Amino acid sequence: MTYSRFTFGALCAAGLLCGLLGRAEAAVQDHDMTTLNFSITNEVRAPATRLTAHLYARSENASPMGAQKALNVSIAAAMKAVSGQAGVDAKAGSYTIDDETPEHGHTRWIARQDVTLSGEDAGRILELAGILQAQGLMLDGTDWSLDQASRDALLKKARLEALEKVRPQAEENAKALGLKLIRLHDVRINAGYEGAPRPMMAALSLRSAPMAPPQASREEQVVSATVEIQAELGE
Repeated sequence: MTYSRFTFGALCAAGLLCGLLGRAEAAVQDHDMTTLNFSITNEVRAPATRLTAHLYARSENASPMGAQKALNVSIAAAMKAVSGQAGVDAKAGSYTIDDETPEHGHTRWIARQDVTLSGEDAGRILELAGILQAQGLMLDGTDWSLDQASRDALLKKARLEALEKVRPQAEENAKALGLKLIRLHDVRINAGYEGAPRPMMAALSLRSAPMAPPQASREEQVVSATVEIQAELGE
């Protein structure tokens, strides 16, 4: 019985020693690891699929009520001309009214409201914008974008292509450092969409002659995905 107790105690001590040695070996291995943080950005470009025209109506009057009334008439006529068009999203947007008092003169009230026209049929959008200009609205600019389905497809493509580049670049980086890639972890993905900036148009007087229908060249859109990664390298 005494011999058995001695054997059991010896085995426990040996197990404890092995565990300590194992942890020490793991610590040495971890210490020998080199951590590399890097990122990869992948861009996908495609022609725009959706055009938005930005217009506004403006009226001036000696009283705020008079300015508002004239503006309401103008906006109502504009929305009647463009509403109900298939494939066209027409919206009356933000509304403002401000007073302006010259140094020598009476106060004038200026009311303004935005109107936007959006759709995938660019020709139709530009035609309707021309109609609104003929009614006295001012063109504030146009911008191109992607419809939701196209945007989602391009974001997916940008993301997957970025991920496909991660391992080859990690191995290339490791080789340049005289090391080998052990594993990848802590992967983070940021995907984004960048549309071209909207060009602004110079404001014209309401008494100006009607402008010709606007023109807008289709602009390239950029969708990107950035992968941030941490790689462990070793001998």
